[in-house]
Amino acid sequence: MRNKTPLLLIIFLTACASGPDQFSESLTNEFGLKEFTAGDLDDPNTKVKAAFIYTLLSNTEELRIHQFNGANNNAVYVKNDMVNGGYPEIVVRFEKDENGGRIDGTGVHVRDCENKGSFNYKHPQREPLGHFTQDILPWMKWGNCREDTTTIEQRVSAYVMDVELGLERLRENQSGYYLPSDFGFQKSGQSESIAFFIAALESSNFDLYNFIMNEQSYQEKRKGFYKALDQGINNLFVDKV
Repeated sequence: MRNKTPLLLIIFLTACASGPDQFSESLTNEFGLKEFTAGDLDDPNTKVKAAFIYTLLSNTEELRIHQFNGANNNAVYVKNDMVNGGYPEIVVRFEKDENGGRIDGTGVHVRDCENKGSFNYKHPQREPLGHFTQDILPWMKWGNCREDTTTIEQRVSAYVMDVELGLERLRENQSGYYLPSDFGFQKSGQSESIAFFIAALESSNFDLYNFIMNEQSYQEKRKGFYKALDQGINNLFVDKV
């Protein structure tokens, strides 16, 4: 797979030549995704799924995706204020004490290809759907840099582990699912991200609506969701890269 990297990078740069918004829009054709509009929110099935995916992604932190090769002490920090059109992130490795707590003053800037921080076009919490299509999905496809040794399967699995941490935290806090008051699929990445997750789960024959409404309180059902999401995202990548 690594021999394909230069060509893949060229394809990526070509797709993004006119900006990350255009890259998001290109996903509809690339993956054969449904194009959602505000009218689709009149369907309770679609609205429930959209609210679940939006809330879940806004609570998915980037942790496991920066802990490859056993780097479990890495922590990730994303700048909240926009800098040069985006939100840079930094990854720091800390030493830990015998109880697993961070030792102050031991932080080291992580610079290895697989785990180092990257530039985000969209803020992970404030614009979670745009962040997925413009920042996460390209990383899944091509990695963090040309020398990245991880596979798509490894990157997808790491991301799903972060999704798992997010959903388990939502369940622990008994948080509900929501959409912004002005949500209507009009912003870049919104329709594409919702459609991507729905298509991924459908490809693994997972009933997302039933899971949200009736099953998510059961740990075994949530494990089934994570497995189906991992499998489904990989299914969508088949023959795409």
